[in-house]
Amino acid sequence: MIARAALPACPPGPPPPPAPAPRAPRQAAHVLADDGALRERARMRDGVLDGVTRIFADGRETARIRYRGGRMHGPLRMYDAAGRVAWKAEYRAGVLEGETVAYRDGEEAEVARWRGGVQHGDALTFHPGGALASRIPWAGGRMEGTAHWYAPGGELVRSSAWTAGALDGETVEYRPRGAVRSRSLYRAGRLQHVTEYAPDGEGQRKTWFTEGAPVWMVECRAVAPPPADGLARVE
Repeated sequence: MIARAALPACPPGPPPPPAPAPRAPRQAAHVLADDGALRERARMRDGVLDGVTRIFADGRETARIRYRGGRMHGPLRMYDAAGRVAWKAEYRAGVLEGETVAYRDGEEAEVARWRGGVQHGDALTFHPGGALASRIPWAGGRMEGTAHWYAPGGELVRSSAWTAGALDGETVEYRPRGAVRSRSLYRAGRLQHVTEYAPDGEGQRKTWFTEGAPVWMVECRAVAPPPADGLARVE
């Protein structure tokens, strides 16, 4: 009979993975102008930007950017001469993600939305004082849907339909009290015809276009155009 050695006890589980190699510590880096003024203060690791970079001009901070592994990752802020935020954004692995906001004298002036570095969602602009000036839909980096522009008092000034970044459908312009000033029809970015309405609401002029050039026009009297729709005013 062959003698068998005793088997070792079974381990409770697999051995732990090896510990990761320690990361190199961050190092500070400074860039100076010819006159010795500080232009940039950054943090680096393994030879690439990693951490917060601050940019200066004329002794004041103009921008603050966060990096990870050499790419922008996290918040970005730019500042105006008064030290207020002039523009802010969020980056993920080097591309824009989420909202970007531009400011005018400390107030929001423009808001855009991004997905994977591509503009996607409603873009907004504002009049001084905060009233909505425009709402423009974007999808996949191109204008898509119906865009609206407003006067400071909230009256609708113009609306236009877009498809894949080109005017496609009706563009309507309005008078201050909501009456229609003109209607233009586009197909795949090409103007087809324009109907212009007189202030009295009866006279009108219609012009047809071919390849962007007017080819025929008629003036007549017609039933007044309908008033502005429910989007004529924003509160």
